[in-house]
Amino acid sequence: MAEDNRRKDFRADLRAVVNVYTAESRKATPPQFLRAWSQDVSATGARLSTIEPLDGDRVWLKFLAQGQNDCIVEADVVRTEVIPPSPFRTNPILNSYGVRFRRILSDAEFLELSLDEIERVTAGVNSSPSLLARSVG
Repeated sequence: MAEDNRRKDFRADLRAVVNVYTAESRKATPPQFLRAWSQDVSATGARLSTIEPLDGDRVWLKFLAQGQNDCIVEADVVRTEVIPPSPFRTNPILNSYGVRFRRILSDAEFLELSLDEIERVTAGVNSSPSLLARSVG
């Protein structure tokens, strides 16, 4: 019997607003984001839904929790799916993404990444494929 559960860890239903930053969106000043909603979360990843399509394989997710500290997570997009229209939604199409968490960032670390990207763009230097190689081991 085949299971559709791609994660080894327990999934918790968690509906939270998530600001999604891509390498491209972080080039803007201030960095721009795409709004997403979490469907479920595990220790190693999450399933997100967006109205607008998401570009890129690496994303930075800012989970917004009312009354709690925001959490910023660097993640890889590992699965993409288009959810067909439904008469029960106002938006005709939704995009669904599976993401695998890489690491948790502090606000200062995320800001440093953003400033580093802005400096590269204004200097006319192409971004390296991985700005975060120094921290992934």
